[in-house]
Amino acid sequence: MELENNDYFILYESKKCIYIKVKKLGFDIKSFNDIFARQSQITITNFLDLKNALDFGTREPVQVGVFMPLIEVWTSSDDLKVYITLNITKEEIENDKNNILSKIILELKDKGITHGIKTEVLNTQLEPKKKILICEAELPQHGIDAVIRYIDLPKFQPKINDNGSADHYDMDFIKEVKQGDWLGEKVVAMEGSPGTNVKGVTLGSKHGKDKLLRYDSRSVEAVAEGNKIILRAKKDGAVTFKDGKICVLDHLVIPGDVDYSTGNIEFSGNVTVKGTVQDGFKVVADKDISILDEMGIGAVEKIHSTNGKIYVKGGVSGKGKAIIEAKNGVYIKYANECTVICDRDIHIGYYCINSNIKANNIIVDSVRGRIIGGTLSAKAKISSYTIGNAMEKKTFVNVEGFDRKTIKIELDGLLLKYKEYLEILDKNHRTMVVFENCLKDRIDLTNTKDYMQYVDANEEILAKIGALEERRLELMKILESRGEGEVAVFKKAYPKTFIEIKKIQKVIEEATCGTFYSQNNKLHLS
Repeated sequence: MELENNDYFILYESKKCIYIKVKKLGFDIKSFNDIFARQSQITITNFLDLKNALDFGTREPVQVGVFMPLIEVWTSSDDLKVYITLNITKEEIENDKNNILSKIILELKDKGITHGIKTEVLNTQLEPKKKILICEAELPQHGIDAVIRYIDLPKFQPKINDNGSADHYDMDFIKEVKQGDWLGEKVVAMEGSPGTNVKGVTLGSKHGKDKLLRYDSRSVEAVAEGNKIILRAKKDGAVTFKDGKICVLDHLVIPGDVDYSTGNIEFSGNVTVKGTVQDGFKVVADKDISILDEMGIGAVEKIHSTNGKIYVKGGVSGKGKAIIEAKNGVYIKYANECTVICDRDIHIGYYCINSNIKANNIIVDSVRGRIIGGTLSAKAKISSYTIGNAMEKKTFVNVEGFDRKTIKIELDGLLLKYKEYLEILDKNHRTMVVFENCLKDRIDLTNTKDYMQYVDANEEILAKIGALEERRLELMKILESRGEGEVAVFKKAYPKTFIEIKKIQKVIEEATCGTFYSQNNKLHLS
């Protein structure tokens, strides 16, 4: 097919290739732009051969390019998108638009492309020599993932006021619930909707990811309500998270005092005493103990929490008899002539006078707290506004100290173990998801023996992870201390204050303040 014939050459097409046969020299190659404008299906692929032919002439026709189809079609490998290029002039599009549109539709149909054609592009956005997105698949809409919420639980820490002081008076350790109360819920995962690729093939959707409600089935029940699974308390008690699961613990509430009318209290669960504990009586529980009388307690025999925390809203005037012991934390307004022992931290609001205190960390309020007399022993840190008094009352503060390198090695090992448990948990969870996706009614899963074996294994791993997390937090708290043991005095340490850190002793002879810490077997002050 002859495309151009002038005084200088003949340009023609044969078998989709473009050839030139030169008749006379002297044609300016720049003038080829005019030919390209008229012949938009021509693409020069051998520019140097074209130039040589025009400059030096030829005996035989020379191939210089290819003849492009009127409509080029490209389909993505995943059949999600189709592009076209129109090898025609803008004038041809404008003057013969209906015919061009018909040819595009026919070309797409010949290639099996039937879905997702962009009619607005066909009608308004066709341009020559431009790659145009003309078809796009309808992608599947994946299902919505399950959403889980749990009841908000009180934070076990004093409120910090604007002036920096700690408010130990309105802490709420225990969250009481009644049978049937809402404890949490899961909005179940939703099915997605399928899609269609450009060739009409259905694209499957994914079900939303499911999530497992973590709850203690002995004290919490799961009830299907619409598109939700609701967690409700099976009994009255105190709600908490234990080993990664929400549960309701037994909760004993004493509306008044612990005295002759109640006798000593020994209870498996949480105990709240809305009054006080009279002298000579004791309260022992394996969970949290709260004593809410504003006046605090006096010469009690013992307040002991084996696995929880103790909160005395008032304080302790122990008359040299009271013993307070807890595993996870003690929060009191003041300590006067008493013994307080804790595996974790002890927080004291106003003062500590003539008392024996022992914990990982002992924090006496940094704005107004005073330590006067007695002996305080900590693993990592003791802090107070003042220590001792102007009367030079002998006061002993001792920090056992720790080896920072050893703590970091333990922490690294713990984190590796943590990662190992998470991998096991993930593998176990993937198997559980297979079960969950096979049953439409998630409640029925609890009646599936094989599935419940994985649930039990999951809970065991979560318990181990929970124990590791508690230890990790404990180690991180220790590492917050300065050096390898710290005594922080924010205003004044008076004379006759005896400070010992990692068996390095210091007697305060002149009032001073600052942070004493041990490092490289020496006691430093900063």
